[in-house]
Amino acid sequence: MTIPPPDAPPPSTSGPAAQTPTRQPRRLHPAIYMLIGSLATLAVGGVITGGVLLLNRTSEAATFAINGTMSLTKSSGWEYGGTGCVGDGGYDDIYAGAAIKVSNESGTVLATGRLRDGVTDSGACTFPFTVDSVPAGEKFYEVEVSHRGGLTYDETEIQQPLSFTLG
Repeated sequence: MTIPPPDAPPPSTSGPAAQTPTRQPRRLHPAIYMLIGSLATLAVGGVITGGVLLLNRTSEAATFAINGTMSLTKSSGWEYGGTGCVGDGGYDDIYAGAAIKVSNESGTVLATGRLRDGVTDSGACTFPFTVDSVPAGEKFYEVEVSHRGGLTYDETEIQQPLSFTLG
């Protein structure tokens, strides 16, 4: 004879069911459910935290800087300013602090920078610039200085020093 577990109901003594006793599933202590839930939360939290750390590491490693110069020839118009040379006449938008915008193929702005102080060299006024933290992996990059319209480069080209000249 089989002895049912302590929490099982007594078997019926009549009908076909009397031949096979039914077993009730064992119930776990509520503390076990809390432990399982806590472990699941820790596991999911670890995956999320690990994923965020991985994304941060990836984004740091997947950027580069663009270096270059913007030059104005003497015929284009420039003059000496307080901290160096500056654009003049139709080129007065070219000066230390003028905006540089880097966009992707969708027109989304990826990074920005500014022209540094202009220096004279061989009759030209040249403004060096660096645009940091440009994300890698775009189909192409458009670089625009001030409102002068953008020039397009692929990723290999844009990582070489750029040189723009007006005039």
